[in-house]
Amino acid sequence: MSGAALRVVLSAGVALLAGAGSLVAQDAKPAGAPASPAQLRRLLAATGEEKLVRDMSTEMLAAARGAAESAAKATGKPVQGLSAIEAAYEPERLMQVVGSVYASHFSAAEVEEMLRFWESPTGKRLSTLQPRIVDETREALTKWIGDHAAAPPEK
Repeated sequence: MSGAALRVVLSAGVALLAGAGSLVAQDAKPAGAPASPAQLRRLLAATGEEKLVRDMSTEMLAAARGAAESAAKATGKPVQGLSAIEAAYEPERLMQVVGSVYASHFSAAEVEEMLRFWESPTGKRLSTLQPRIVDETREALTKWIGDHAAAPPEK
């Protein structure tokens, strides 16, 4: 097997292993009272997801605006529908969508448990470091896959 093919196989294996836990967890429904919108907002703020959604919505809106302006230049027609695009990427609406996804998986009691962690000093530290940890993990796994793909075959 070539090095490139082995890298693809190893990458697929890592992705399958990473996704296996989420496949099992998808069937779990929250037991107990549903989480309130206020609880969900606190959780999204504590985990850093609120900032991520706001930043992402700003980037998506800029990309949509650019695409609309490019299309207008190419067709010679004025930009249309930009206000609908801007309304679609309104961060508050996106936060409600993200919150509803959490609400479909976690009860109010479970959200409170998560909040105790995420609002603790360790949880706050994790929230701050998590993007860096994700990047470093991706780099480490890429290196590990590359090292194993480049290794001579075992005899």
